[in-house]
Amino acid sequence: MKDYLRERVVIDAQHAIALAAQQSPLEHSGLKGRLRELVAQQLLRPWLPPYVGCGTGTIIHGLKDDFRKSTQDDIIVYDQTLMPSILIQESVAEGVFLNNSVLCRIEIKSRLNAKEISNFVEASKEFTTIAYVVPPQVQHETASRHFISRSCLLAFGSDLQPGTEFARFAKMLKQVQCSHECCSIICVVGNGLWMLRPHNDLRKWFRLRTADAAQQLACFVAVISNTIFQAHCERTVLGPSNSLAAGIGLYFPTQEEWEEQEMPS
Repeated sequence: MKDYLRERVVIDAQHAIALAAQQSPLEHSGLKGRLRELVAQQLLRPWLPPYVGCGTGTIIHGLKDDFRKSTQDDIIVYDQTLMPSILIQESVAEGVFLNNSVLCRIEIKSRLNAKEISNFVEASKEFTTIAYVVPPQVQHETASRHFISRSCLLAFGSDLQPGTEFARFAKMLKQVQCSHECCSIICVVGNGLWMLRPHNDLRKWFRLRTADAAQQLACFVAVISNTIFQAHCERTVLGPSNSLAAGIGLYFPTQEEWEEQEMPS
């Protein structure tokens, strides 16, 4: 039964891929809403901590009047133990989210193209400028060490072939002058899953060694699950090394399933 958990997530991924393909001819705003709900509620929600919610809306600093150009985020993963959210509709978790509680933002695309990847990278860079409010009892140095702004991308299709997807993303990072840390997980279903991972005291890009679309999506869910547990530990200053808490990424994909991704020159 060692593959039971993985097989369960793969089944959910297969269903999500089939549904996205069936809906793709309907080019209107409602399609994005359905994809967002599908990913948040059916794929991610079962594998996140019970104190974490998935919402959509706007992320703000809370003590500044600055507003981002990208005012609507597809999926905002927020920690309800860190800060309350300001929900417009509680049933769909739509509203305004204070950045202190935001563990991750995920953009959902039905079909990725150059404009969409550019918008994602620019929004990810902008997200890092929001900053956070440091409680009076916490040292600023401690807070800066444990606060990471994470952006991830999930696309159900692309106008590129698998061999050129990452090169376009890397080129856009350079063009926008965006740090790799700003957007550390990208999954383009059918083309690949890439993740910025620790390697010999550095962080390098790795690609999942599979061309299977359902495995790519299932592993995206797994690494997001692990990332959220890790982010919670960081924000509560436990640190991942001091906690047994982990997501399903503890079980799959294994270290052997990743290969280092060379950065295009």
